[in-house]
Amino acid sequence: MSGRPAVFLDRDGTLTLPRHYPARPKDLVLQPGISTPLRQLQDRGWALVVVTNQSGLARGYFGEPELAAMHRYLRELLAKAGVRLDGIYHCPHHPDGVVPGLAVRCSCRKPRPGMLTTAAAQLDIDLTASWMVGDFASDVEAGRHAGCRTALVGPGRPMDGPSVRADVVTRTTSAALRHIASSTTRKRGAHTDMPTGARDQVADLDRTIDRLPDTDQPAVVVPGRQTVSYRDLRRLITQCSEQLADRPPPDTVVGVGVADPAALLAWSLAALRRGHAVYLAPPDLPAAEAEAVAAHERAAAVVTDGDGAGSLQLLDLADAARGVRAGVHFHTSGTSGVRKSAIHAADALAAEVAAVRERVGYRPGARVLCAAPLAHAYGFVMGGLAVLAAGATAVFSRPLTPRQFARCLEEWTPEITVAVPAQYDLWAADRPVSTAAAPPRLCISAGAPLAAETAERFAGAWGRAISQQYGSSECGAVTVDLDATSDARCVGLPYPGVTLTAGTAGSPAPVVVRSDHSAAGYVGGAELGLPVNPFTADGVLTGDLGWLDELGRLHLTGRTTDVINIHGRKADPYETEAVLRRADGVGEAAVVGVDAGGDQWMAAFVTRSAASSAEPAEADLFAHCRRFLASHQVPRRFFVLAEIPRTPTGKPRQAELVELACARVPQGGRS
Repeated sequence: MSGRPAVFLDRDGTLTLPRHYPARPKDLVLQPGISTPLRQLQDRGWALVVVTNQSGLARGYFGEPELAAMHRYLRELLAKAGVRLDGIYHCPHHPDGVVPGLAVRCSCRKPRPGMLTTAAAQLDIDLTASWMVGDFASDVEAGRHAGCRTALVGPGRPMDGPSVRADVVTRTTSAALRHIASSTTRKRGAHTDMPTGARDQVADLDRTIDRLPDTDQPAVVVPGRQTVSYRDLRRLITQCSEQLADRPPPDTVVGVGVADPAALLAWSLAALRRGHAVYLAPPDLPAAEAEAVAAHERAAAVVTDGDGAGSLQLLDLADAARGVRAGVHFHTSGTSGVRKSAIHAADALAAEVAAVRERVGYRPGARVLCAAPLAHAYGFVMGGLAVLAAGATAVFSRPLTPRQFARCLEEWTPEITVAVPAQYDLWAADRPVSTAAAPPRLCISAGAPLAAETAERFAGAWGRAISQQYGSSECGAVTVDLDATSDARCVGLPYPGVTLTAGTAGSPAPVVVRSDHSAAGYVGGAELGLPVNPFTADGVLTGDLGWLDELGRLHLTGRTTDVINIHGRKADPYETEAVLRRADGVGEAAVVGVDAGGDQWMAAFVTRSAASSAEPAEADLFAHCRRFLASHQVPRRFFVLAEIPRTPTGKPRQAELVELACARVPQGGRS
């Protein structure tokens, strides 16, 4: 059949957010993240056609003039994003309607294919080369009856079912559109040894690798050790791909645990390109822990530090997981100590990279200082993949003092710094008088909450505010406060492709994230025995409490799991920590709840401040807290430590602190 291909789009719940019988233009809100893939399809010659059941006409909820006004508004919304619809077709019928002439059975109401076949005849569309995208079985069935390939979208959709046999199932419309767009540009012969699904998943990352500059511009820099050009990085990726060519099979898991940043990125990209799932392991993991992680992943191979570029070691394929989706598994124990690995599919990873580039403004030739751990989700995406995708230069360095930070700024003049709060706290101590180094235009902090004191001291020392980013191994990048507001708990606006639900200023509620680039789940799933599965049909449960202001910015107020129950009253540990940090002689503070006979008691851990000559006394800490806090918010016991045990991103290790409290006070806080 001649004609061009088309993407047929259902309206409510697919092209726009779901609404119950929308009747006004303002009821139509575009789904997040759809503009870019729609423009890509449009630029490649695809027709974009809306096909929508509008039984509200037959039921008398609104008339044709109101529907026409809504569709004019819909075209205007899309036009602002550079997207032009080739047609909008609607069915006004329903057998249970009340409007004469419309209360009938017809051939156009989905699941019948009438709207698609009519559009094909009028717009010269090849139905066999086209796709139908919708959020209900009736959309899929209409597409199949018309001879189209089909995509079922929406959270919690089943992957298969006796009545719904979609070719592709995704959580979001944008993910389905990216899949369709990637399938139109796949190179002939690429990844011929990979399953079809794996080829589809890596298409976007393939293009990222293919577009890496073939120049001598630095791609990866480790000051004082190495500078790797883009030409050399491309060559290194090819070498890694050749080592992976015959072993292990492409639908298996490969661990990458090398210290060299260029080698880590090259091995990861090569493995992804061949359809592997990759997990990133910190190179300094003890041998027993590294083996435990590999066993948890059921890895087929690991790459470890051997020569400078890493050494591939095959593991027992009999125990290896097979049929694994291409992507990256980010390991996290959070603060609970339970080993978890969040599964980020390759297409979701590509979406996150695109969202970061768009929002943060990475540009070709710019330099980005990455001081965050590269094996962590935050460092890997923000300091690694997004930098390379933009054709910028990634400078990997972890300055430990303000002088080292100044030296790095003088030598490399980065535009953007990606770091964790503990690092900004080190650099905020004092700006060297002798330096003329200009601070980066953008300083991003993530991985743990940023203390207001740290932000204030850094701004005072370097003349630059810190922009907080909010995200997690499960959600990826969620929000970023590019305006660097003075509110320490404001973490900014959502990234493209992210929608949030939260509470109001007067009534904070659990923060739920629905995103194009969040994880699909944990390796092992139900086998982990977690009390709460954060991956739900409504989105990812972050465990945080927060609210959205009138501008759509997210403000965090605490953790749902961290709230401590003291004789039936709720105590927010963050409030107590903030008060403790203002006490004389206190440097850092961490507060945890300890279970005791159906109730909890609060334990506080502090360190001595650098300016103090003596440790703070427990009696003085009691008196300070009683002055500023309600009785149930005052810790029962205080412990002074040389340092607070923390995760690599700076979060207190709560499980370790609880164990320490129990060991010191076995009677449940009464001594």
